[in-house]
Amino acid sequence: MWIREFREKNIANDRLINLVLFVVIIGLSVGIWFSTGLYRVTVEGVTRYTPEEFYDMLGHSGIYSNTLVFFAKNSVKKKKDIPFVDDYTVTLVDKNTVFIRVYENEITGCIEIMGSYFCFDKDGFITESLSVRPEGVPKVTGLDFDEAVIFKQLNIPKHATFEVVLEITKLLKKYEIPMEEINFGNYGEVILYGKNLTVMLGKNKGYDAKLSALKGVFGKASEIGGVLDLRNYSEDKTDLVLKPFPKNEEEKMENS
Repeated sequence: MWIREFREKNIANDRLINLVLFVVIIGLSVGIWFSTGLYRVTVEGVTRYTPEEFYDMLGHSGIYSNTLVFFAKNSVKKKKDIPFVDDYTVTLVDKNTVFIRVYENEITGCIEIMGSYFCFDKDGFITESLSVRPEGVPKVTGLDFDEAVIFKQLNIPKHATFEVVLEITKLLKKYEIPMEEINFGNYGEVILYGKNLTVMLGKNKGYDAKLSALKGVFGKASEIGGVLDLRNYSEDKTDLVLKPFPKNEEEKMENS
């Protein structure tokens, strides 16, 4: 009998302990929740939006108005795809404050319409309009652009391939090749123009390999000057031949 009573007392004590622990945990959780409200946010590195607009894009209503939850959401979960933004980080400053660092997409190319240069990023979004072509940013020519709208994606003509335009501009940025012009011919042939070098890339294939090869010889080829034909360049055909400028090409270079 006494054994049964002892067990019943132990069970009752265990239940009481569990209840107390539960109440303590709930109390601590509620206390932590109310003490970690998100009251201060600093956003730096953003120019395409106001800090308030960018903060709103990340979502901070409801449960995300809590500092810890907001931090966890934007650090663990997949980040949002936001136009003009390459990446962003969220740092926990204290229990009520977070710091957001924004890394915007860099300009990769531009188009000229009625004397204005409309610059676009790696995703094809028009970021700004300038009266002078930015230093080191290639101009896309040979395509008929009727309009360009700030903060909208580049409106590529139907006969051109949107992906090709972006691929060429991104690869030039990737390999740090300072060409001044990317020209698209009537049949999709791509020609690059530099200060003392013309590069014929051809149509719709192997651009990465071709520009990687160009990177290796760019300095010497630009120093000598001429036309570098990479239309047939491939893993099997790796010969690089630099030819003198034809007469009409020399005139183009002199007038540029």
